[in-house]
Amino acid sequence: KEIPIIKITKDKQKLEKAVKGIENRLIKIIPICINNQDDCNNIYSWILWNIYDVFGRSGAFKLQSKNKIMDNGKQIDDKIRSIISLINICMEHNGPINLINKYIEEYKIRLKEITKKEVQKIINKIRDSYVHKDDRKYYEQIRNIIPNTEITLQDDNGRIVKCDSDKCKLLTEYYKQLFKEDEQKDRWTNEIENRVKRYIINNDNQDINMNTEFEESELQKIIGEMQNNKAVFLDQISNEWIKILMEMTPIITTNLFNLLCKEGTLANKMLCSRMVSLPKKDGVCKKDEVRGIRIKSALLSVIDRLILNRIWPILQKEIYEEQGGFMKGKGTEDNIIILRCMIHYIKYIERKQCILTLIDIRKAFDSVWHAGLLYKIYNTGIRGKIFKLITTILTRSQLYVTAGYYASRPFIMQSGTGQGYSMSGPLFNLYINDMIKEINNTNTKIKAYGEIAPACLFYADDIITISKKWRSNNEKLIVIKEYCKRWKLAINIDKSMIITNTYIKRYRTKRNEMDIKNITNKFTYLGIKFNIQTLSWNDHILSRTNKARDVLIKSILAGVIGGELEMIAQLKYYNSIILPILEYGTRTILVNKMGMKNMEITQHMALTKICGLYRTSYKPMIRVLMGSPPVYARNCVSLLVAWLQKIKRGDLVGKMVKNEYEYIKRNQNFYLTKIMGGCKYPTTYNTDVLRALYENQLQQYWEEPPKYLTTKEWKRILEQIIYKKAYMEDIGLIEKNEHKAQFMEIIKEYNRSMKPYKPLINELETEINKEKIKEVLKIMTGSTKFNWKKKGIKNWERCIYCNEEWEKPVKHIIAECKELEKVRKSIGKKYQKESESKSIEGKFTIKAFIRFCERIVDKGTKF
Repeated sequence: KEIPIIKITKDKQKLEKAVKGIENRLIKIIPICINNQDDCNNIYSWILWNIYDVFGRSGAFKLQSKNKIMDNGKQIDDKIRSIISLINICMEHNGPINLINKYIEEYKIRLKEITKKEVQKIINKIRDSYVHKDDRKYYEQIRNIIPNTEITLQDDNGRIVKCDSDKCKLLTEYYKQLFKEDEQKDRWTNEIENRVKRYIINNDNQDINMNTEFEESELQKIIGEMQNNKAVFLDQISNEWIKILMEMTPIITTNLFNLLCKEGTLANKMLCSRMVSLPKKDGVCKKDEVRGIRIKSALLSVIDRLILNRIWPILQKEIYEEQGGFMKGKGTEDNIIILRCMIHYIKYIERKQCILTLIDIRKAFDSVWHAGLLYKIYNTGIRGKIFKLITTILTRSQLYVTAGYYASRPFIMQSGTGQGYSMSGPLFNLYINDMIKEINNTNTKIKAYGEIAPACLFYADDIITISKKWRSNNEKLIVIKEYCKRWKLAINIDKSMIITNTYIKRYRTKRNEMDIKNITNKFTYLGIKFNIQTLSWNDHILSRTNKARDVLIKSILAGVIGGELEMIAQLKYYNSIILPILEYGTRTILVNKMGMKNMEITQHMALTKICGLYRTSYKPMIRVLMGSPPVYARNCVSLLVAWLQKIKRGDLVGKMVKNEYEYIKRNQNFYLTKIMGGCKYPTTYNTDVLRALYENQLQQYWEEPPKYLTTKEWKRILEQIIYKKAYMEDIGLIEKNEHKAQFMEIIKEYNRSMKPYKPLINELETEINKEKIKEVLKIMTGSTKFNWKKKGIKNWERCIYCNEEWEKPVKHIIAECKELEKVRKSIGKKYQKESESKSIEGKFTIKAFIRFCERIVDKGTKF
């Protein structure tokens, strides 16, 4: 029999109807629970029972049925099922091989047909979402069309685990071991654990902010920021429902969450969560090569964010500025810029050796010692009710693991900062915060531009130290090693590395305090591939282009790019999904000519596939047609926007950028001579900025950075100047190409104001018949597959209509071909007036030209 899955609807009208009934129930329930001093588990169960009862009575439940014959959760087509049965019968009765092969071929053909139909359904949904400007559904359907990688697990003996039940057992054992408390006890461990026990018992705090109930304004802010369409836990409570509840009954909702957090305790059912595992890489993976995604109750997510909101002011004061991860207003680019500036200063200004050590902490977030973390939390001043809530979440959280339709029994998570919680990252920062203090207390301080510079940089568990001497580096390694041992963090020596710009072979024989074997001059930090020897970005650009092409090819195979979806919708997908992958890091570096060439090839490959033209099509013309600025122009804009943001700041990255800017400015004649002369010079962040400004005639902003401008205003100025310059260069190149004369007239018609990179395809797609648009664009842009530059292509030496020799195929088709004369005349009579200017070869107006192209495509020719 079919077993229906009960889900709460996301229909807003039904949810609003249910909320009215729930409001009446909660008005009665909340005072009773407060007065009776009920246990938090009973309160939670009673509240949920009433919520479900109202949902059932108001029709807010929906039943999601599944077909009883399934294959990995997917319904099996009747014909496919019949073919599989026939193959099984043949195998059972030793049927002839040719018959089995015949059924296998039928199976493959039918599977292709079904796949094509399913893809077409999703394409239609994507089209509807785009037309109705529903971004949420648009990206949701995009995710559905690109196949998810199924997890293929390998056990400890190297055997493939095929059965879901065995996968579930294997993963459960892995997660149990991962979140297991270190059982080794010593004097230090016992002392910390005893102190934490006393903290929990004598948990008093004079700070009212840590003890007062959550206010309506706090919940308005937290719930308003919650995203829709997130996965729901077993309780089926969604973010959408909580938002509607807050919108309609803010006071009741506030009272409800204060009741759920009563006296700093939480219900056991609410603390249980589900772990879903995804592969970190394609193909077969081991159990420790999976990425766990934790799905918890939406009610608990709200409480988690409320706690973080309360403790954030304390964390901001306590956490050192060397930490960049999970800190408001900071990002990966801050650490990358600081590191660039430091390497350049040590290597080229001081002319000393630069020694970096990249430390990898094994399973950093998941291995955090609970008692140690609570000890640090308490001693920062986070106490009272908030401390009790954090203690409850850390020490009483339960987890159950799923694989397919199988699930494990829940087990207690004995370690970790609470994977999946908003406060997990900031609490991990607090846990390793004192390591920075201990490093700074050693005699290894370094200076840059006359000021104390950071001796280390932290971004969550990505730790990198900066030294000028091998001895200083060893002192830092001793501090890190002892800190990790004391606070029960394991360093992964195999993944850690020492990076130096000189004497790699010599350093490989020298001893370091962690016995790190990997000593190199290349490394990857926060997604950016560095080469400390040459300070070039070739490896990084190659990596980004390869990743972008991989996604592009998958998108092409899935039908998102180059399929039947409207070109405007495809362009939106390219700009929001593929382009960010390609351009990652361009806010921190200015790509050189070789790297830019590779990036532009990838851009051109994507754009030509979207508009159905050949990859040999003229690049400037494709950019103008699709409204995509050159990658270099985009790089300049991104870099300069980030530069002004950093130089205005007063934190660590702001000081570093300002100091380097002052130095480069004092020596700008040297750098400008090299830049203008095309000579090699040692690049750094501010030299990239200098080059970008001067190459775009914006040198006035180098002399006096416009700190008075907002980011939005600065970006608008840059786009107007840099994109205009690039656009006019592209237009100039198109005008020089005599084979693109007709396209130049189209530009003048559809972009009369010459607005930089206005997407012409937006208007052309509405003008041209959808079924013929790709072939029409080939004629309009002069991008047919015949190549007038190469006379060796015999099949295309003559006109495909009149068989006459041609020198300029596109011009011949438009104006000279005798076989198409009747088409020209009929189009002239029907679509254009005598008074209108015939700008296309003196024969057509723009709109008549479009109709002419459509008519000749009717003859069945594929260009």
